[in-house]
Amino acid sequence: MRQQTLAVAADGSFEKYRKATRREVFLGEMDRIVPCERLSALVELRYPKAGNGRRPDP
Repeated sequence: MRQQTLAVAADGSFEKYRKATRREVFLGEMDRIVPCERLSALVELRYPKAGNGRRPDP
């Protein structure tokens, strides 16, 4: 059995004091700025459909 950390043992009560990483800050800003739903709708029009040959990646 692995030893639990203090943060896990306290039911994540220290999670609210954790500093956001640079990656989390960047991705949060990108989610706010870039309209992902509209972009994926435009890409889906040109994305290959399943049929003969190799299946496309999702």
